[in-house]
Amino acid sequence: MKLLSMKHFPLRSPRPKLGIPKLLEALKRLGTETTVDDLFGDLNTLKGQGKVNTEPKIIMRDEVETVQFEIWLTPLGRTELEKKLST
Repeated sequence: MKLLSMKHFPLRSPRPKLGIPKLLEALKRLGTETTVDDLFGDLNTLKGQGKVNTEPKIIMRDEVETVQFEIWLTPLGRTELEKKLST
């Protein structure tokens, strides 16, 4: 969650890079079991809704197991997360 809540500062590179396996491990520690395909689909949905961004912008399904990327919440995503956490 700390990685996701980091603000995006383009001049502060490099930001931490992670992959889908690391996200799966973090979700498992939080008590959420999911698969690589489900997580990839959810990530693409959140990107499509404008709630998160990644660098590289496009992550292909066939490279999802090995790709390392930067991920951060957009201002819209931060607002939505704060709303959900306050209820």
